Amino acid sequence: MTGCEVTPSTVYGLWSTRDRVIRYIGQTTIGLPEMRLSRHRSDARRGENRSPVSRWIAGEMAAGFSVEMRILCHYGDGSVSEGEYIALYRALGAPLLNVRAASGLVTHREIGAPVSLETRRKLAVASKGRRKSPETIAKLMRAAYGIQLAKAKESASRRSAYNPGPLS
Repeated sequence: MTGCEVTPSTVYGLWSTRDRVIRYIGQTTIGLPEMRLSRHRSDARRGENRSPVSRWIAGEMAAGFSVEMRILCHYGDGSVSEGEYIALYRALGAPLLNVRAASGLVTHREIGAPVSLETRRKLAVASKGRRKSPETIAKLMRAAYGIQLAKAKESASRRSAYNPGPLS
């Protein structure tokens, strides 16, 4: 196998039988996506993973609801990414629990973890004197202002064949 080959992947959404709204979008290279769903459920039952999605799954199961998977896209060439789907669903107003932004960066605000004044001070001291390249500044500005959403909306029409429509 060469470094240029792409592993077939599946982009999926997790939703609860309570409201049938997709709350998490993920990507897996596991041959059977159902195995990934099983791992999500297992992590939630054990309580070892404290991520927002694990806490949500545990809460839904405790309330007597089931968390199900909906395949959003199968692909093998890497043409569509999990990040594009996250951006698209967020643009449509979906209440996603993903901590990863479409840019791939995770921020404290996205996770919901409060940042203390001491932590802010340490971050400021650590970053003082660092200069960002013009490319990095432009990328951060695009991510902050949601310009990436236009790309996600544009590619939504190309992916419509993979989307069977609203959950019934």
